[in-house]
Amino acid sequence: MESGKVKDKQLFACSEFGPEFGPRRGRLNMQRNMPKHGVGGWKALTNDDQQWIEVDLLYDRLILGIVTQGRQDLGRRGGEWVTSYTIQYKKNLSPVYLYYSTDGGPKVFPGNFDKNTPVKNLLPEPLEARWIRINPRTWNNHISMRFELLECGGYCARLEPVGMEAQIIRTNQYKASSIYNARKRPGLAFYGYLNNPDGAWSPHTIHNGHYIEIDLGKDKLIGGIVTQGRPGKGFLTEEWVTSYNIQYRNNSCNAVDYLRDNKGNPQIFGGNFDKVTAVRHIFAQPFRARYVRVRPRSWHNYISLRMELLECAGGLIGP
Repeated sequence: MESGKVKDKQLFACSEFGPEFGPRRGRLNMQRNMPKHGVGGWKALTNDDQQWIEVDLLYDRLILGIVTQGRQDLGRRGGEWVTSYTIQYKKNLSPVYLYYSTDGGPKVFPGNFDKNTPVKNLLPEPLEARWIRINPRTWNNHISMRFELLECGGYCARLEPVGMEAQIIRTNQYKASSIYNARKRPGLAFYGYLNNPDGAWSPHTIHNGHYIEIDLGKDKLIGGIVTQGRPGKGFLTEEWVTSYNIQYRNNSCNAVDYLRDNKGNPQIFGGNFDKVTAVRHIFAQPFRARYVRVRPRSWHNYISLRMELLECAGGLIGP
């Protein structure tokens, strides 16, 4: 936000004291009349706990924390700043906003004690969302604030398999758009685990609308994936996926979204070049999900896939 990568049109507020007090002035370290005409912070029209300022990140991103300040310029005698606030969020395909919560109720974060000192709050659990909304709860003189979101720029402390190869993930946790179930070429969804010597998942037909989905049982922080093709000898087993997308959804949302690149487009991952070699991708941005889908985009001879998902064990290092 402070750098300008988040554009003015991505910032919203339920009210503003006037055109020069709008949400575009709510960036961390904003100064009066710099870089454009306006005051040094967003200022709400009225003082009540229904006010909010919001940023649209354009696609789901993993947020680790927030930094806040008060209004930089004079304001009322004694200055203006927010002393406590809650956070609401909405994922890309979710119809509703949810409160950030750690104990069943909205978590109240401590705000500022003067107008200029940055106060940083790290989230107990990373938050994945497209829309982030700050709701002031208490304030000094008037609701005025500047803020910055801290995105995950770190990496997983340790990556561990979720348990597909170890068969901790049970057969009823696999789902596929279709399966190839010929006797000599098993393609059931639960054959799609890494290093399975007996086969791989394959769909009944070949087109890029197919997928295999894993139900992890609960939300997990996923940091990578490993893929292979179909095992065995002979031409009929020279089958593997050469590129794919990843989709996911968490336990509280029925909508499925793509894992996206830094431009907001569905990310395409390079797949395999033979049937045996395990190809691993570490995600630039880990994501939290219960259900993970792999959607093949291209393939060699036929869609056949074995895989393992990697979860972030020990949390994140960074940002």
